[in-house]
Amino acid sequence: MIKGTIIWPELEVWRGAILFLESSEEKPDPKYVKYWLMGFAAMGILDVINGIIVGRPYDNEFVQEYDAVILQVLNEEGLYSLPVITQMDFGHTCPTFTLPYGRIAEIDCENKSFSILENAVD
Repeated sequence: MIKGTIIWPELEVWRGAILFLESSEEKPDPKYVKYWLMGFAAMGILDVINGIIVGRPYDNEFVQEYDAVILQVLNEEGLYSLPVITQMDFGHTCPTFTLPYGRIAEIDCENKSFSILENAVD
């Protein structure tokens, strides 16, 4: 809802970041997830990030559908090598872990893992 406003981060802020998304307990229709990703693509964000992690929807509703629309958008944008991990346990799901903002993290495609490489707090 803040896209295009003065508080939306400049494109440079996204460079090298890992975008994390989660659907919350509202579990939006998969078409909205598609539209959100298409919006990020149109703003150039998907071209400058280093990966995406996606929280598993609460009660596992729409798991396959979310995965399908994510792959569809990435394929349409030619982002075949962008690392993506879906169905992670963070956000509004159970069990859950907390992701700290602004910390160095890594998606290791070879070992199929995600790691936070520094302390969550200073």
